[in-house]
Amino acid sequence: MECEAYACGKGTEGQLGREELYIGCPVPSPVSTLRRIVKITAGTSHCLALTDKGEIYAWGSGTGYKLGCANQQDEPIPIKLEFEQFMIDIAVGQNHSVAVDERGLVHTWGSGREGQLGYVVVKEDKTPKCLSSTCFDGHIMTKCFANSCYTYALRYLNSMHTNNQVKVE
Repeated sequence: MECEAYACGKGTEGQLGREELYIGCPVPSPVSTLRRIVKITAGTSHCLALTDKGEIYAWGSGTGYKLGCANQQDEPIPIKLEFEQFMIDIAVGQNHSVAVDERGLVHTWGSGREGQLGYVVVKEDKTPKCLSSTCFDGHIMTKCFANSCYTYALRYLNSMHTNNQVKVE
């Protein structure tokens, strides 16, 4: 499926995904580098996009490593994050990001000051880290949600693992 993303509003930290960093846009305009998008999640100053190929793109403010690219540089143009697995869901909080892969495992990165990364971290985690399935009592997660200082992972009660992929009945 071919989809095109449009964005408008405040772009002071590159969160509109346009080359014109720090410039707002009062009318929707295309985010030129994004195609085949199935989901976009937007935080205060950064965004993630998920493609139909299970790829994740990040852009906006890099403060606190919330873009997952091992530096704190603002990225006005979406950059592809490297994952070994096909990703099935994404979410962003104020200063952290979350994703779920096809195995039902949750990945988190960015600021963990309030425990929102799901493991003990002093400040931030620069790149995505896969949480152990024991964090969720061995359950397979299918969706993720985030807000300023917390993260949720959702499991369907009738989900199962088949060929390393989550299937929902």
